[in-house]
Amino acid sequence: MTSPTCAAPARAGRLRTTSLATLTRPVRALRHALARAAAPWIPAPPLLAWRFRRAHGHLPNLLAPHTLNEKVLCRILFERDPRLTVMADKLLVRDFVQDRVGGAILPRLLWSGDDPAAIPFDSLPDRFVVKPTHGSGWVEVVRDSASLEREALVATCRRWLSQDYYARTREWGYKRAGRRILVEELIDDGTGSAPTDYKLFVFGGTTRFILVTMGRFAERAHVVVRPDWSLIDVTFDYSALRRHVPPPPHLAEMIAAADRLGRDLGFVRVDLYDTPDRLIFGEMTMTPGGSLDRLDPPAFDRSFGALWTAPVLLHPAPSAKVAALLARALTGQSRAA
Repeated sequence: MTSPTCAAPARAGRLRTTSLATLTRPVRALRHALARAAAPWIPAPPLLAWRFRRAHGHLPNLLAPHTLNEKVLCRILFERDPRLTVMADKLLVRDFVQDRVGGAILPRLLWSGDDPAAIPFDSLPDRFVVKPTHGSGWVEVVRDSASLEREALVATCRRWLSQDYYARTREWGYKRAGRRILVEELIDDGTGSAPTDYKLFVFGGTTRFILVTMGRFAERAHVVVRPDWSLIDVTFDYSALRRHVPPPPHLAEMIAAADRLGRDLGFVRVDLYDTPDRLIFGEMTMTPGGSLDRLDPPAFDRSFGALWTAPVLLHPAPSAKVAALLARALTGQSRAA
């Protein structure tokens, strides 16, 4: 049993630690708020180099990048491939996917537009997903339309439309992405509140590994596997929990679709979902994690970076198809709508 004389100093130490944390919390919050407010006015190279150092503990090597994150950062800073805009725009990318692998893989689009007040709530199904076209991580999942607070959702959509995602991340593709709202079907693979997300890392048109993430809205877990579903002993900082899962029912079709989608992009991450009935497209990102994903052990960052051998494209001329997609973006049209 701990004696009172020993317990008192321990309690005092905990109280001092708690008090210090309580006192410094507003200071940290203010510092973060100031950093966010100042970010749009700081040139991209020093801002993103500082963020990289904060995430990885060292400055990036931009002259001779070796790690996956360094190469992602070089793409953000220097590459101006028009397809970056196509991938960033969540409506425009549907046309790209339809051209390459067909429209059957696309989630059902229920509505799109630039005025959230015009969302036809009365004609929507009981469950659906709402998200903007010009950002990442912004999503509202509606599981029961009868209990939906419509005005609150419309206000959220308007807040999304008012924000400049490019100013926040400096990912060039978002600079020209159209600002619209999408309403899509809610994907349910039967695994829980959110479907399992299969993130296929495609290098030179070949899937080399898959990051499987589970429990997006609950207890997050992930695992990294090869295309043959053998385990790779590495973790991303998506979550601390690792949980191995069986291969999805349409693994072969998943890999084939990702390979076709990324065949001439140098490197791209293709996110897919799988249900008992069909494979469903999620998104494509040319700059996953914004160069800030931490890998453990860190040596895998260099190993994965070695898979990306294509050079950064500074100002490539867009193909006729890409030019047509961008023209439709400027006019707010989409064939896959």
